Amino acid sequence: MKMMKYSVIAALALGGLVMTTPMTFAQDSATTPTATQNGRGQRGQGQTIQALTKELSLTDAQVKDAKPLFEKRATAMKELRAKNLDRTEMRPAMQKIQKDFTDGMNKILTADQKTKWEAARKAAQEKARNRAPQQ
Repeated sequence: MKMMKYSVIAALALGGLVMTTPMTFAQDSATTPTATQNGRGQRGQGQTIQALTKELSLTDAQVKDAKPLFEKRATAMKELRAKNLDRTEMRPAMQKIQKDFTDGMNKILTADQKTKWEAARKAAQEKARNRAPQQ
C-alpha cells in the first residue's frame, strides 16, 4: 500500500513536470528575433541581409545602404497585406514594391554582385514554383 502511494505521487509529480515544460519553452520564444528583425519579410520568405552579405560578399557600406531597402520593403508588404485586397489588386502593388527594392539594390551592388544576385533570385523563384501547389 505504501509503495503504491509513492508511485502515484511520483507519477503525478512527473506528469506535472511534463505538462508545464511546454509553457516554460513558450516563454523563451519571446526573446527570439522576429522575421522583420532578421531582415526577412513578414512570412520569412525572400533573401535576408545576412544571406546576401555572405553570398555576395557585401561590404559594410553596402549592408548599411541595403538595410533600409529591406525594411522599407517589409513594411510596405505588411501594410499591403493588412488591406486584405484580392489577388488581382494586390499583385501590381507588390510588383511595384519589389521593383523599387530591386532598383535600389541594383544601385548598391557591383556588376559581379548583380549577376550573382540575379542567379540566386531566379533559383529561388524556380524553387517557389516547384513548391507551389498545381492549380
